[in-house]
Amino acid sequence: MRRLGPRAIILSYPFYGISAASQIVSGGLRMPLVRFYLALGIVSLPWAIMQAVFGVAAIQAFVLGYAPVAIAVVAGALVIVLFRARWRRTGRGRSASS
Repeated sequence: MRRLGPRAIILSYPFYGISAASQIVSGGLRMPLVRFYLALGIVSLPWAIMQAVFGVAAIQAFVLGYAPVAIAVVAGALVIVLFRARWRRTGRGRSASS
């Protein structure tokens, strides 16, 4: 923590548990509050915006009844992506050995 300083807070913020530990250690090592708040502000504002956007979209999907359709679309897209990735791997393996 002493070596990375505020960068440790920024890098560990997306990981639950680790971010709390880095903030506690920052206080224990007496990091200046200005540096601490700047590092926390840099990473928490985009994180809060992202969570608000996805959270509001999820709530609207459940309230309006689009949740099953949205889940099916996401699952279908995931299956297509995984299938194409596997098909490309097996296709390249066959052409390389031929």
